[in-house]
Amino acid sequence: MAISFSIIIPVYNKGKYIAACIDSILKQSYRDFEVIVVNDGSQDNSLEILNTYNDSRIRIFSFKNHGVSTARNIGIANSRNEYITFVDADDYLQYNYLELFATDIETSDCDVLIGGLTKYTPDGNKRIVRCSLKTGAVPLNHFKRNYVNELAEHEGIFGYVAAKFVKRELLNRYDLRFRKELKLAEDLDFWSNVYLHTDRISISEHSGYMYRQEVENSGINTTGQHISQIGIWYNILKNYATDPLSGNQIAFKRINGYVEAYCLDLPKPIYSTIRKYKNQISHQLEDIKPSLKTNTSSILQNLFWNYPLPCAYLYLNLRYIYHKLRSCLK
Repeated sequence: MAISFSIIIPVYNKGKYIAACIDSILKQSYRDFEVIVVNDGSQDNSLEILNTYNDSRIRIFSFKNHGVSTARNIGIANSRNEYITFVDADDYLQYNYLELFATDIETSDCDVLIGGLTKYTPDGNKRIVRCSLKTGAVPLNHFKRNYVNELAEHEGIFGYVAAKFVKRELLNRYDLRFRKELKLAEDLDFWSNVYLHTDRISISEHSGYMYRQEVENSGINTTGQHISQIGIWYNILKNYATDPLSGNQIAFKRINGYVEAYCLDLPKPIYSTIRKYKNQISHQLEDIKPSLKTNTSSILQNLFWNYPLPCAYLYLNLRYIYHKLRSCLK
């Protein structure tokens, strides 16, 4: 039985790129696919360009701007074919992209297929990003052991929304969707949850997804989203990091980075005070064993009383996260 694909494309103000994206799909050597385009409240000529296409395989849905997560979820809900894959509106595909991956899927009979991609920078340079694991079917325990290191040391290919294929039935069976409250790293969160529910994961060497690096994404404001990234990395730590002296340390560094980014969003005088306390927390987390047994929440509590209103959200969230991190390694 031939593999059929549902290609989901969220669009927000991508009039400059959307024609190249759609054209690269319609020119695919493999023909069994549908294209689901979700216009996420574009204010440019994106929808006008989309309406020029007269192809029964293309379905267009238009909604007010709610962000890329909601747009992709709408695409999933309206998909019909066996395997779902996501393409961003400013990217494009090599002509044999679907054909090569269809062959890999038929060979492996996998629930999830993870490929590589080719990154193009604004100055015209390109480089190929692939998974470091051996191609073919991956034992789940081996995949889990390497998950955190792969994210940290190999450009995080596991977390890219691009160049992946997943069975639609799997997403529906476990109600796996993008969390609409996330405006950053929603793809990392989504795939991290998908991998936990699959029985068969396979790796492909193909990198025919052409990824335009540093092109602006959806128009939803991402200010204040850094705390949610801490929650994402806590879940990754809980579900994947098996070695508290290596994988967990990587996760802690990411978490501290997001704490720092959150603080930078605050007014400068408040940020300066938070930075002093945040640096104390960082030093504690560097030495994992004693750090998670110390009362980091008391440091944050001190800060909270000094600056109750602007720091309340930071304090409450970090207290919860650090408590979870400590209990995770008991």
